[in-house]
Amino acid sequence: MTMHDHQLHVRPFDFDRTFAMPVREPARQYRRKTDAAELAHDVDALRRQIARIEESHAEELARTRTEAFEAGCSHVRAERDAAILSALDAVQASLDELSEQSGELQAQAEADAIEVAFAAAEVLAGQAVAQQPGGAVDEAIGRALAQVARGQEIDVKVHPDLVEDIEARIAERQSRDRRRLALVVSGDASLAPGDAVLRWDRGGVIVDAQSRRQAVLDELAPLMEQPPE
Repeated sequence: MTMHDHQLHVRPFDFDRTFAMPVREPARQYRRKTDAAELAHDVDALRRQIARIEESHAEELARTRTEAFEAGCSHVRAERDAAILSALDAVQASLDELSEQSGELQAQAEADAIEVAFAAAEVLAGQAVAQQPGGAVDEAIGRALAQVARGQEIDVKVHPDLVEDIEARIAERQSRDRRRLALVVSGDASLAPGDAVLRWDRGGVIVDAQSRRQAVLDELAPLMEQPPE
């Protein structure tokens, strides 16, 4: 050991210092509020919030109902309009059909009227001779008696096959008339059955079924030639 080593200053270790662990600050404890005023304020705030939510919900529900109702009404109106249009189309089609049928019925009625007129012409023209061949002659005798003076003689010429029938008809007339009927019946083979010639001093009547039929046909000719509308 050198002298230099003996000159080192040696200090004693300080054992009196205490070592202590740092004290940690305890964690903050969060506690529920116990103040009545604050609790009341919070409750009022919650109630107002719930009221706003309920009001918003009610408004939204009302709006949804209104929109649904309007949508339903629009749908119903659309269906109604479609149904009305369909009904109008059906009515128009029915009217068109009725109009067409009316035209057909009118044309048929006109045709039937012409046929009836022809039937009347056939009767007037003496075409019912097969049933009453002396009918037209008897009618002519009645018209002649209405024109001539009482007791004036009337010469009646008919087809020989009708002489007996006409005499029987004259006898029937005489039985209903107080005056004496001066009617003389004679046969004329040149006359067609149902035709007759009546003569007296100042006049006469010709019963001609064919001529009468032709006269009626001439009157009906314009109707026969007119096309149906």
